[in-house]
Formats: sequence, structure tokens, C-alpha cells
Amino acid sequence: MISNLHRRAILKVICASPVLLSSFRSVAAKAYPSKPVKLVVPFPPGGGTDVVARFVASSVGPLIKQSMIVENRPGAAGNIGSEYVVRAAPDGYTIAVCTSSYACNAAYYNLPFDSVKDVSPISQIASGPLLVLVNPTVPIHSIKDLITYAKANPNKINYASSGNGGINHLSTEYFKLLTGTQMYHIPYKGTGPGLTDMIAGRVQLLFGDVMGTLPYAKSGKLRAIAVTTKQRISALPNVPTVMETVPNYEINNWYGLWGPARLPVVDYLNRELKQVLEAEKSKQWFERQGLATSSTTPQQFGEILAADIAKYKKIVADAHIQKANAS
Repeated sequence: MISNLHRRAILKVICASPVLLSSFRSVAAKAYPSKPVKLVVPFPPGGGTDVVARFVASSVGPLIKQSMIVENRPGAAGNIGSEYVVRAAPDGYTIAVCTSSYACNAAYYNLPFDSVKDVSPISQIASGPLLVLVNPTVPIHSIKDLITYAKANPNKINYASSGNGGINHLSTEYFKLLTGTQMYHIPYKGTGPGLTDMIAGRVQLLFGDVMGTLPYAKSGKLRAIAVTTKQRISALPNVPTVMETVPNYEINNWYGLWGPARLPVVDYLNRELKQVLEAEKSKQWFERQGLATSSTTPQQFGEILAADIAKYKKIVADAHIQKANAS
């Protein structure tokens, strides 16, 4: 039996040599997978990331001829699950399904790991907007109305978020920075309680992920006044983009797949996932969720990840948001 210490030493030697690393990846990919693959979701069941993970598991599993088991490891805004995968053996049997909140966490929290160097990006899965939502009783029907109202009534608009440092929080702070508005932040423990208070009228504004909030926009329980992506979405074709009023504003909420650093089966997993994402059935499924499939190379996903972390770090700095320790 090879001990974990010896295994790490062998991996270090292999990773130091491009030729050995290439050969090792080839051999590892041929033998992989020989047992079920764990897809770790760093959030509770039922949320957008969980739904995407279960779609990936049910679609990729048959291609690789092994079960993909979704394991929810929530806590600390997703940091507990992420660190669990970072510390896992780099053998391809423990990988993470993450969302843009992973990049936000890297900007807001003092983490015990490097969010770029300590992971192996595999591929982006899908991307979409946040919906800018207001309670229907508020006299706001557009981004222009929102800016005008907020400037006339500083800190009179209460906006909800899923918690400090989350994408709902940082995307709204980014909007405030670009528009010179003042709105009051009310963090919740998850999007669900915030949506409940939105519908009840206790808070007036939410930049919410499209998967979780699209039904409320379509039913009229909440009013969608904009989407945060560069383009409008087919699920709400008449809802404009924030960028149509605020030219430099863009937020993409993406979902992606990554594993521990020095993962030898990255290319194999990327190839199998790409096959799923390019299928018309998959594109239609994601479109119904308000998302678009976005298969990338590992390098492209790594670049997106690094760029988003830099973007959110700047938002945190410019908005004078105090960073927190992960717990």
C-alpha cells in the first residue's frame, strides 16, 4: 500500500515534468473511472447549483459508465464544501459544482486556500443573468426609475441578499457604485427568506439568480425590470438589460465544474461534459431555466474564474466592504 505521504511525493515528481504529467494523465484517463464520482455541491439541496449538479450527474454518468453522486456540503456561504474538494485527493472522484459565488467568496472572505492555484478548472457549464426584481407595489418599472427613485430617496430602498459577500450583495453594490445611488442592504441566510420578505413588501429590491426567481417574475409576484447580462434572455424577451441604461454594468452568474489541483483527468471530464452540453436537449433544458450552456476549455474556465475574482475584489475594495474570515 502506498501511503498518502508517498502518493503526494510521487505526484510532485510527476507534476514537475511535463512529459511525465502528460503520460500520467493519459494512463489515469484510461483507467478512470473505476468507481462512482462524487459531485460536491457546497449548498443545501434544492437551490440552483444543486439542480444543475443533478442534471450533470444524470447526463454525464451514463457517458462515463459510472454513477455520479451529488453530495451536498453546505455551510459558511459555500466555503466548507469548496475547501472539502480542494483538500480531496486529486484522483477525479471528488469534484465540485460551483457558481459565481465561488468567485465572490474569494473576494470577500479570507480563505485558507487559494481559489485559483489550488483548483483544476474543468469547464464552465452554463451562464445567465441575475434578475433585477422589485416588489410590484413600488413605483419602479425600469432601471431609470430605480436610479431616479433611489437618488431622490437615499437609503429608503431596502435590498435583499442571500448573505454578506454573496453575488446578490456584490452585484447590487456594483450597481450602486456605477449609478451613485444609496440603498440599504439587508442580508438573509439564503435567497429563500429574502424572497419571502420581497413578496411581503418588507424589502423592495433583489438582484436574484434567474433559476430561483424566474417563476416569481413570470407569475407577477415580483416585477422584473432588467437582467444583468449583456444580452436579453429568451425566457423574458421584453425585459431589458441593465446595460441598456448603465453602459458598463454586466454581471454573469455562471455554473462550473472544478477539482483539486493537479487533477489528471481534466481533459477527459471536459470532453464528456462538452458532449452533454452541445446536445440540443441540454440546451433546451438550460434555456427553460433562463440559462445558456457555455462549454469551455479548462484554460478558458480558469481565465473566467480569475477575471471574476479580480472584478469582485475591486468591487469589495471600491465599496469599502470589510472582508470576513471564513468559518
